[in-house]
Amino acid sequence: MFSESEQKATLQKIVESDEFKDAATYRDLLLFLYQATKNGESPKEITIAKEIFGKKDFDGERDAKIRVYIYNLRKKLDSYYLHEGRNERIRITIPKGHYLLQFDQNQPNRINPILKRIIYANLVFLTLIALINVYLWTSHTASEGRKVKPFYASVIWKEVLNSELPTLIVMGDYFLYQDIASDYRYFIRNPRVNSEQEFKDFLAKNPGQANFFRTTNLSFLGKFTVWCFNDIIQPLVQANVEVDLRLSSNLQWQDFQKYNIIFIGSFKTFGILKNYLDNLHFSYQVYPNTLYYHEPESDSTYAYHGPRKEESGFVKDYAIVTKLPGPYKNTIITFSSTHDIGHMSVVEAFTDPDFIKQFEIDYLSSKGDVKYFESVFEVQGFERTGFFPKLLHFRKIDADYTHRLPQN
Repeated sequence: MFSESEQKATLQKIVESDEFKDAATYRDLLLFLYQATKNGESPKEITIAKEIFGKKDFDGERDAKIRVYIYNLRKKLDSYYLHEGRNERIRITIPKGHYLLQFDQNQPNRINPILKRIIYANLVFLTLIALINVYLWTSHTASEGRKVKPFYASVIWKEVLNSELPTLIVMGDYFLYQDIASDYRYFIRNPRVNSEQEFKDFLAKNPGQANFFRTTNLSFLGKFTVWCFNDIIQPLVQANVEVDLRLSSNLQWQDFQKYNIIFIGSFKTFGILKNYLDNLHFSYQVYPNTLYYHEPESDSTYAYHGPRKEESGFVKDYAIVTKLPGPYKNTIITFSSTHDIGHMSVVEAFTDPDFIKQFEIDYLSSKGDVKYFESVFEVQGFERTGFFPKLLHFRKIDADYTHRLPQN
């Protein structure tokens, strides 16, 4: 489609551009791939390692250096065409799967693939927020004709329902990082890496992995956490409570000043909220999954494991429900567990007026008008369906509960 002189002219502009002028290795690599393309020979990694990096002994299965450089070269080309080369007629790319150059008609408005993914993810989340807002509006306008069970008299929910502050529902999302050594740029969910700091710790312990992985702006939200939203939102709408939505990875310390907060998600997705819960009596171990609860009176620590039997679908889960005084005369309520059925079941229970009434009789009013508390529940179920939770531990939390504010 394009003559050899046109290809060379485009290539020359690229290697002399600001993007490449201080990147000698990438210039050499690009020119080497051009020569290979001109000769019609797709070079092997060992050939690139020898010609560009002077490595005679190279094992591509153990050393991802060439793949990393090719990946970064693709990014630099994308960056060039987003800026200096956006009006060029010819676009040079390196298709996945081999190391030859491809010359195509440039499309100035083309979106970087990584940026496209980020935009798509954000659009999904914004769509979710939009749907929730539609739901709020339709629920509010139709509330007189619907049978929504309110719980205005509930001690548990009283502060949230009667507060002048809006309520922020925080949905626990999972940390992802990206495999940059692969041509397919996989996104990885590692159960032991649940924050950017834990990712840095992971690389510190495994320094050889630093060239293979990087952080990403994307995260993963379990769909069953979203299911809990319906149970929470109905009574809030009925009470005309203003509601906002946030992912736990986007929660900021300023939110603790402006909102009552309701958290829904797994223990691994607390994010900065974990700082506020540190002075409670439970802790969580990611691997193997274990919930620990310490009873100060008896100085006993209980360890709970949530088994999952894949062949039958049986799951036993352990969930924590807390209601705490916030740092700015607000209220913080959390529903958390290991598996999905845990927080699904406790959210369902604590939005059921009959359960709430009995729970308050048994554990709040009977123990001296308890306002704040922490509780541990056992939930058993099959697949994604849990039965009503069984209370294992209950403890009153004082109104002067000490805490550490989350940091940015």
